Amino acid sequence: DPASFARASEEAGADAISVLTDEQFFQGATAFLHDARSACDLPVLRKDFIVDEYQVHESRAIGADCILLIVACLSDAQMGEFESCAQELGMAVLFVTHDVGVAVEISDRIAVMYAGRFVETGPVRSVIREPQHPYTRGLMASIPRLDLFRGAGDGSAGRLQEIPGLVPALFDLPKGCAFAPPCPLADNHCRQNY
Repeated sequence: DPASFARASEEAGADAISVLTDEQFFQGATAFLHDARSACDLPVLRKDFIVDEYQVHESRAIGADCILLIVACLSDAQMGEFESCAQELGMAVLFVTHDVGVAVEISDRIAVMYAGRFVETGPVRSVIREPQHPYTRGLMASIPRLDLFRGAGDGSAGRLQEIPGLVPALFDLPKGCAFAPPCPLADNHCRQNY
């Protein structure tokens, strides 16, 4: 029930509601977005495969405050067109990418997630240049760099840093930071607080 979920999310301190509207692949419905919008005062994100400008207009018409654009599914021209259209309609845009280079090019702010939770957010250049969370540091250290492939003369040429551990099951997350179990910097605060 989208309305109950929206109310419970708002009561639990959520900042926004994400609503699946894709019927074919995820059994969502545009009516779910309307129901969530009616049940709470939080911004509502339309979570769908948006591949046409019509869907951007439709998103506003059904009450979305924000749309999700999946970078891997769209051309640069489509991303620009859909973002401009959304902004003209008064909606925000959330881009999803697994490519840090793309995030730097298309965004002002970035959010790094681990196990479905935000571990670090901020201005994209600050997060990339001076990551604060150990997982974000691991991500930055695992990006291939040309100077590393040339090597430092110590036999390390071409080796990328691994991020330790396995991502926990989303239905069995630890109490605190989900990255605490494999993190060499984790302390009791990390293990108890998210």
